[in-house]
Amino acid sequence: MQTFFEIGSYTDLKNEETVLLWEIGSNYSLISLWTEDVTACHYIQGSMFDELEMEKSIIDIFAPYKEADLKYKKTVICSAFPDALLVPRKFFAQDSNLLEQVYGVQSNGQFYDFAGQWQLVNFYSIPGSVLQFLKEQFPAASFRHIYTPFLKAPNDVDAPEQIGVHFLNKQFRVMVKKENNLLLMQVYTFSAPMDVVYYLLKICKEFELSQDQTYITLSGFIEADSALYKEIYQYFTNVAFAKHSGVDMPGHDYPHHYFTSLHNLAACVS
Repeated sequence: MQTFFEIGSYTDLKNEETVLLWEIGSNYSLISLWTEDVTACHYIQGSMFDELEMEKSIIDIFAPYKEADLKYKKTVICSAFPDALLVPRKFFAQDSNLLEQVYGVQSNGQFYDFAGQWQLVNFYSIPGSVLQFLKEQFPAASFRHIYTPFLKAPNDVDAPEQIGVHFLNKQFRVMVKKENNLLLMQVYTFSAPMDVVYYLLKICKEFELSQDQTYITLSGFIEADSALYKEIYQYFTNVAFAKHSGVDMPGHDYPHHYFTSLHNLAACVS
């Protein structure tokens, strides 16, 4: 496990009630502490780990906060695991076995979110060992899947063809929209910058999107001077980083688009 950034201090919050927002994926963690009204962030820690050591890493990440005996007014766990399906709301059935059919996930590990403006239901699951640990630590926690705040996030882009791309530890998730219709929401893995370009070009071909007219919005762990950014910029005309949400955060030198997913999650639960 590797902590790749830590912003603020949680030890200063022992006597305060905070809101814990914890985004957890198969190989990374973003844990953050917010004010009671979720309008300002006190603390963020980002960690990466090997997927084979996921359960142990998640337990180790939380150990210092447990020892500090912090008080949480609210806890929201945001799953970034890829076992998720977006289904039209008119076909929604709480006891649906779609995840079991597609991913082999048992129905008793199933959650769902509503994405109202899209009239969609997001079915998803969390690995059993991780879910057990989270429920033991946070009996009153609520759960979300990362697709849901991604869908609900404010969008200032005025373009008929759009692809939102959010990068994390050798993974990226993609949201594709055309003429206000959602075409795709998916998580991909990559090992080299051209892997990402290949997926984006394939998406454009499949959905008949123009490389010159499609607006690409980048967020997550990608730098403007990185080989990854330069490769994407070579193939697409309209490339920009996600805009700042305006949420107060502790002082840091990281690009604001690093924390887009946490900003989106905070907006969903505030």
